[in-house]
Amino acid sequence: MSEQAYRAWKQVPAHRRRQLDVTLRQIYSLGTAHARPYLSELAEQLWDVAAVRQSRTWSARDLAAQLYLANEEKLLALQASYAVDPMDYVWEYRGPSSARLMPVADAKRHVAERVECYLSATSYGHQCYVEDYLSADQLRIAIYHEGETMPVETLQGRELRVHWARPLCRMAAMYLVDTCTLFVRAVRQPDAEFLRDLVARIYFDNPAHFADPLIVPRFSFHRLIDPDHPLFTKGEDQIDHISLLRVVALSPHRAVSQLTVDLRPMASLEETRAVLASHGVLVSSAQLSGVRLLFAFSGQGRSRLRTVHLQNPNTSNFDGTVRDCLIRGYLLKWGIDVEPPRAVAAPAR
Repeated sequence: MSEQAYRAWKQVPAHRRRQLDVTLRQIYSLGTAHARPYLSELAEQLWDVAAVRQSRTWSARDLAAQLYLANEEKLLALQASYAVDPMDYVWEYRGPSSARLMPVADAKRHVAERVECYLSATSYGHQCYVEDYLSADQLRIAIYHEGETMPVETLQGRELRVHWARPLCRMAAMYLVDTCTLFVRAVRQPDAEFLRDLVARIYFDNPAHFADPLIVPRFSFHRLIDPDHPLFTKGEDQIDHISLLRVVALSPHRAVSQLTVDLRPMASLEETRAVLASHGVLVSSAQLSGVRLLFAFSGQGRSRLRTVHLQNPNTSNFDGTVRDCLIRGYLLKWGIDVEPPRAVAAPAR
């Protein structure tokens, strides 16, 4: 976002910015390849053949925005019934709560220049395209770049031809102000660490802003199987059921280093505790290193289900959807997601 656009955004009344930000989050949650078929189906309902054909050249995010302008009610209804369930993991990094995002003039250009320098030192192509969005609540950055050269097979008549090309890859980062958390999605860990340091340098003016996530494990999984810590939810959030699908734990047997237990869907937590106890995983221990949780919301169809993957020290598959924000809030309340450190006020002089 340019400085001029940022100043124009700040001139919008605060209550209106909050309303627009909620709407933008709903639209952006549909800007994924997973949601493209749903958006295309809605486009066929609203537009004529020529408009639908033209929309196939747009990105999923642009298509979602145009559908919102065409019919706000139907687009928001689609968003409410759709749950993004990505299987690829993201890295999470925590920063101090005392720091504030700084609006940077020409931030997109600075990001693009540093990304090109980084890509030129890797096996990726050096070309890239950057999108950014900055508000009082969050920062989003999407980077599209050329991947590693790989063979692509095509048919020419009855002959199979192979040529070398660079596929389009994507890196993304999202910083949430309320939790001081940076989410980074990238194919390789060095790419994620580069993007983490890039955000810290440009938007916080401190390359070491985000602490090393390996110092303290992020999640406390033993509370999930502790009968003294029930998982309470509010009726207004419409969560019908919570169950464990997979548990990864340290094995009590010397010959086995790690134990993975796959559980049937919709098993009660009492049944889960009994199964884990039969495998030697005790409630009072902190042996758990990863879990897969299933949240079943009210409604019908697969869209009511959300599968969450959590792995210590800091790996998850959370996205920026409304449901993911709700689930992360509950993990904080239950004590499964460790609270971010609070800043200590400096003494008055």
